[in-house]
Amino acid sequence: MQNFKTKLVFSLIIVFLGSGFALQAQEYSFGLKGGMNYSVDKNSAEIVELPTGIIEYVEPGVGFQGGVFFELSFNKFFVRPEVVYSTSSGQFNFPSSFKYTINKISVPLLLGYNIWGPLDIYAGPAYQNILSNKLENYNGPLESLQGSLAGQLGIKYAYKKIEIDLRYDFTLDSSKNQALRIPSLAATPPNVPNALMDDGRLNRLLLSLSFKLFDSENPGKSKTSCYF
Repeated sequence: MQNFKTKLVFSLIIVFLGSGFALQAQEYSFGLKGGMNYSVDKNSAEIVELPTGIIEYVEPGVGFQGGVFFELSFNKFFVRPEVVYSTSSGQFNFPSSFKYTINKISVPLLLGYNIWGPLDIYAGPAYQNILSNKLENYNGPLESLQGSLAGQLGIKYAYKKIEIDLRYDFTLDSSKNQALRIPSLAATPPNVPNALMDDGRLNRLLLSLSFKLFDSENPGKSKTSCYF
């Protein structure tokens, strides 16, 4: 129920802001985006091996993302909702290797400002829906304890209809643990957990390339500047 309320509130915010801003917007554009991401903040995901208490941190991994965007701009400000599918991964190094992956849909609502010519900065919340998460060499149930809300901030550069942006994506979540039974870890009786995993966040750096399919200011030709 709480997750449904979060989705509903976030959707209403996007609809309200989008309809209100569209009436005042001087320009709008939409298009496609894609790129890669790099998991950072290794302390945000860990497995504790029991009963030894050895903590092994995740090593960063590379993932990919792709989606669509819609941007409304007025003067030097803009609002940019997006819908993005992404996959992220990290590596746990025990005596054997464990790859942890998360697939999710993110819906950022970004507020931005043009600081100079083709250069923008932006930040905003992002609703995320975890589609699947998997820990290699572990076949039991794996909860999705990662929170449904994230934050994003970044910078982007535009040339004609092409945009390049770099952003930091971080999950807003509490530290929860779940008990796991991993056969290759510490010897324990059957059905007794031998490891703990926290909420499994993979905070990320995202590098994306966007292409504007339509631009209201120049519908028939490429732009020579960012938005203004």
